[in-house]
Amino acid sequence: MLKRVTTLALCALALIPAAGCALMETDIPALESNVNAHTASINKMRADVDQLKARLDGLAARQQDLSQKDVAQARLGAQLDQLDTKLSELAGHVEENAHFLSQVGPRLERLSALEQRLSALEEKSGQAAAKLDALSSGPGPLYEDALKLLRAGQAEAARAKFADYLKKYPEDDLAPNAQFWLAESYYEEGKFDQAIVEYQTVVERYPRSEKAAGALLKQAMSFQKLGSPDNARLVLEKLVDKYPDSPLAENAKKELASMKPPETAAKGDKEKGGKAAPEAKKKKK
Repeated sequence: MLKRVTTLALCALALIPAAGCALMETDIPALESNVNAHTASINKMRADVDQLKARLDGLAARQQDLSQKDVAQARLGAQLDQLDTKLSELAGHVEENAHFLSQVGPRLERLSALEQRLSALEEKSGQAAAKLDALSSGPGPLYEDALKLLRAGQAEAARAKFADYLKKYPEDDLAPNAQFWLAESYYEEGKFDQAIVEYQTVVERYPRSEKAAGALLKQAMSFQKLGSPDNARLVLEKLVDKYPDSPLAENAKKELASMKPPETAAKGDKEKGGKAAPEAKKKKK
């Protein structure tokens, strides 16, 4: 039925007379075959067109993707250019800093050396100041003041200074000297009894001092001043025995040699005084 309708449609379109159409019914199979062939060809062409369109779409997508990649590459290239510029700037700064450091480095070393020297000087000056403070407030000035007073003939004032010094600094290196000069202050005033006592303090308290031998010698001289030659002799003998290497020991020996022995002195008294000498002795007792 469909075939006939198709045939009639073709006859009508071609304005073929009815008789002619009747004659063409025999060609219907061939026409249908041609139509089918054309339809298949059209379908194939459509399929090819679809394939081409799909390929074109794919190419367009790839082109767009490539375009985006190109844009990205272009951006990346710009960023790389910026980085290169920054690196160049940084390299320039590094060179400037290196040049600066090459100039500043030696200066810093010199400054460091100067700081060390200043620190050392400050430390030394601090130590010197401490020593000066110690000297100004220590035993030295007090001892010197006392000695100046004694040399100036102010025995009593000097003695007070020496006593103050010995009270504050009994173990100081100059303490033996201070005790000796204190005894000397009494000797200078003719107070030989007190001088003998203070000289004895030198010998007992500072036996290894250089002033010990001198104290014994002046003690012997004090006894002689008091008219006690026997005690003077004993003290001189003690000096020679205890300090034989002292230069003053020779002085003591000479003094002993010049002194009369006790027996000779007694004979001389008897010869001079006869019987009156014992009576004189009785009176002195």
